[in-house]
Amino acid sequence: MNKTLAPLKSAVDWVSQCATIIAEYGNCEIHWPTPDGFECMQRKVKGETWDIAVTLSDGNVLELDILHFKDTPNTAKHRSAIAPNVIHSLDATHLRMVARRLKARGCPMIFIHDSFATHCNYRKELYKDIIDTFIELYDRDILEMLATYWEKMYGVVLPARPVMGDWNPHSLQGLKRFFA
Repeated sequence: MNKTLAPLKSAVDWVSQCATIIAEYGNCEIHWPTPDGFECMQRKVKGETWDIAVTLSDGNVLELDILHFKDTPNTAKHRSAIAPNVIHSLDATHLRMVARRLKARGCPMIFIHDSFATHCNYRKELYKDIIDTFIELYDRDILEMLATYWEKMYGVVLPARPVMGDWNPHSLQGLKRFFA
């Protein structure tokens, strides 16, 4: 597993390291564009616990702890959240790409989170669109796109991107069971 997933772990570690650097520059929000141009953002700020006690008209006391958020970046939360959020944004990009293709064809469609559905008469077209758009989406250097955007947006110098693995998205062509 470590050998197979090493490039993925390197990418996750790199994205997390970038988020730490961006947050340490005082940024509460980290933005990034998806490959189809949708702007994503995560906001992670530190909070301070306030203890509140209120005496009610009947003499009972209501005690409550609330978290008062400040405009101070929470670097640890940025670090732990950025990789899953980038991955979710790419999943959503894939869904939008499939939806655009189905719409252009006039196919009925239903989407729930990361599930795709159409009338059974269009299942072959749907399956082809899922594979073709997946290849289109991942046949680019996503990390380079993020690095370029973040360095320009935040004025930071980020570490070198990790070496990508040798997986070729085009290897999905012709698979019968890529997506179920």
